[in-house]
Amino acid sequence: MIPPSGYDEYLPVIERVFIFGVASYVHPTGFEANRIVTVATGIGEHQIDPFHMPGNPARMLNSGNFRLFTTDRRAEAFAEALGHTGDGDIPVGTHELKFYISGRTLNHSMIADPEYQTLCFMTGKEKEENHRFSQCVDYFLETRGFGSQFDTHGWLTVAGAPYGLSGYVHSWRSTNPDTIKYISSSRLA
Repeated sequence: MIPPSGYDEYLPVIERVFIFGVASYVHPTGFEANRIVTVATGIGEHQIDPFHMPGNPARMLNSGNFRLFTTDRRAEAFAEALGHTGDGDIPVGTHELKFYISGRTLNHSMIADPEYQTLCFMTGKEKEENHRFSQCVDYFLETRGFGSQFDTHGWLTVAGAPYGLSGYVHSWRSTNPDTIKYISSSRLA
């Protein structure tokens, strides 16, 4: 992996937070997760790969870092994917995917460091820096050997906050069948 842009700038904050490792921020988890996806017209429900990780330039500033994003509640899935809570326009070809999640989560919302919180949860035009910072955190954790101590990154939804939502988003490092199981999909539009 190649260090993301800004890694050296953010390193003092990241090292300060994780000086004693990740154990105090990791907890076991188990719940049903949601994901909203829009696929090309003509793609049947049976043709959807529930584990497809689309390239998202804002979230993939770290070389080779593909992620699967899920939420713990339906409204948060809509907010993250479509910018509303399910009461707005739903594009043709949109499906809701359900998963069962287990394993261990590194909960970034539990990290009390004010500078870390500011950098991790920026919104609006600063969102690009938010993604850059999170990729630097991920690079640090992977290259320092902490990645094997958890299965997913978790944090309170940023996209859902303007709607009063407080559920979690989870970012999967891999689609390990022991920790994430696909349950079903349903066509929404």
